[in-house]
Amino acid sequence: MLAVHERTVHTGSVRERLSEALRLAKKKGVVELVALSKRVEGPPLHGLPLGLGGVAGAFSLRRGAGVAERVSYRGVAARFEAEGGGRFSSAARWSRELFASLLVDDTVPDWAAPRLLGGFAFEASRPINGGFPPILLVLPLQMEISRGGEVWRTAVLQVEPENDLGLLEEQGRRLLSSMELADFPEQRPSLRMVGGEGRISWLRRVEEAREWIRAGRLEKVVLAREVVFRGDSGVSPRLVFDALWKEQGRGLAFAVVDSPGRAFVGSTPEPLVALEGRHVRTCALAGSAPRGVDTAQDRLFGQRLLSSPKERWEHQLVAESIRRRLSSVATLISVLSPKPLRLRKIQHLWTPVEGELNQDLHVLELAERLHPTPAIGGHPTEAALDFLRKTERLERGWYCGAVGWIDGRGFGEFFVGLRSAFLSEGRAHLYAGAGIVAESDPWAEWLETQMKFRTMLSALGFSAGQPGHGGFGEMR
Repeated sequence: MLAVHERTVHTGSVRERLSEALRLAKKKGVVELVALSKRVEGPPLHGLPLGLGGVAGAFSLRRGAGVAERVSYRGVAARFEAEGGGRFSSAARWSRELFASLLVDDTVPDWAAPRLLGGFAFEASRPINGGFPPILLVLPLQMEISRGGEVWRTAVLQVEPENDLGLLEEQGRRLLSSMELADFPEQRPSLRMVGGEGRISWLRRVEEAREWIRAGRLEKVVLAREVVFRGDSGVSPRLVFDALWKEQGRGLAFAVVDSPGRAFVGSTPEPLVALEGRHVRTCALAGSAPRGVDTAQDRLFGQRLLSSPKERWEHQLVAESIRRRLSSVATLISVLSPKPLRLRKIQHLWTPVEGELNQDLHVLELAERLHPTPAIGGHPTEAALDFLRKTERLERGWYCGAVGWIDGRGFGEFFVGLRSAFLSEGRAHLYAGAGIVAESDPWAEWLETQMKFRTMLSALGFSAGQPGHGGFGEMR
């Protein structure tokens, strides 16, 4: 049983802080969670750390030209997972109780304080393919976070009444002293495609979706595709994440490792929600076009995107849905007209949405309100989900779910799990999708999914023109 505090803070040396935690544990006969933090001199960790107990993760957040924040973590001090319709409320309640039980250091900046890291799946039901649980949050045993040239490292220890102070101090100092990177393969594995949906099947599904739309049962639905590659020596999460963060544009590059060899990795441009105080940020990101080979062609593609009635209407569905879902809990103060958001391999219509909450909410309560947006599910939501459950054979898992973090105040940030892959048992399951409306051209939607696979194909080591990069799509 964990002790419960009102956000108890502590200062002093590592030994003094552990001594206080041990005193409280003995007095109450409970397990105390204590966070030890220190500022680290030198550059931040670049890459995915070596797992402790098979658990590790890394996030690289880029808001503009430079990296805004890096987080690396490993090991588990506390863990939560759940399934079913109450997964968000259960996770929010657990996080509040957990942080209330955590002894923290008041000398640490808020942005560097202990966090819960993890994510959630597109659907609330437990996966049958060995994927990640419908929602998973981890309070890491060891975490390093950097922002603006400042680096902080935190270790979280469980202090039991019978623990020895000297051994606790040794453990704390060891966890604060360094973090090891995961092993980096000497060479990339040879990969071959072993499964996935091909062109003919996809075109048939798009036509079926359009039939539902013409019949008035849907306005939009987002279809997803999966392709599967197998490596001759496995697929390294460290190697994939290393490629992703080095090439990432605006958004979040991420790797979440839940057990040895099992990871969810990707580089997503799409925020689901961010909460700081009562200020909430999100965006509508829907409507896609390729990047041009030069500036003139790039602008032409962007102008076509802006002037396309089909793309503008698809984008408008998403923007209006977000506004409607937030309007009852927030005063929206920034809802701009869409403009092209240019990423490395693709451009989208983008409308930022910001506002001030009129009540105190946990970031997961906002995530539940917004997920799934029409950008990843469809509209109307329940009709789109009904269509997908009837017709989509793949299991999305965390693809089109979200990854992110929560701090002790209930603030945090989550990004939609796009441009992503699930790595397991030497296989890489890659995902891409496209929004289908009445005017959709099935062949154009196929090409859009091909374009969206490029981020992960490149991270796996394929270059344009290689088998597996452009030619994989001809599978039947």
